[in-house]
Amino acid sequence: MSTRTRLARLQRLARAALGELRLPGGGSHFFDPRETSIALWRYGSERMLEDYREMHGEPSERPPDPPEVLRVIGGGLPTRAAREEALQALYRVDKPLCPFDVEELLESGRIVPKSFRVEVEES
Repeated sequence: MSTRTRLARLQRLARAALGELRLPGGGSHFFDPRETSIALWRYGSERMLEDYREMHGEPSERPPDPPEVLRVIGGGLPTRAAREEALQALYRVDKPLCPFDVEELLESGRIVPKSFRVEVEES
C-alpha cells in the first residue's frame, strides 16, 4: 500500500468520526461532536455563573466566548434554513435551557447570550 493510499485512508477514517458543516462556496467546517457538546455545555454553565454573580452583586468577569461551531453557524451559513438544519444536527435545542437566543441566531446569525434569571415577585 502506497503512502498516498494510506494517507487517504487515514483522512477518510478521521473525517468519519467528525461532524461536518457544509459552507457556501463548497467549503466544510469539521468538528468533533464530543468536544463540541462539552464546549456547548461549558458555555451554558458559564452563562449561568455570570447570571448568578450579577444577581448577587459580585463583579462580573469577561463574558464567555461562544463555541467556535456556533460562530461558524452564525457567520458562515447564509440562510435561516441552513442555520436551523445545522443547529438541529449539532444538538437538541431546548429553548428554555439554551444559553443563547435561538431565534436571533436563526434569523440574523448573531449569537446573543440569554439570561437564565427569573424575576420573582414577592408577595
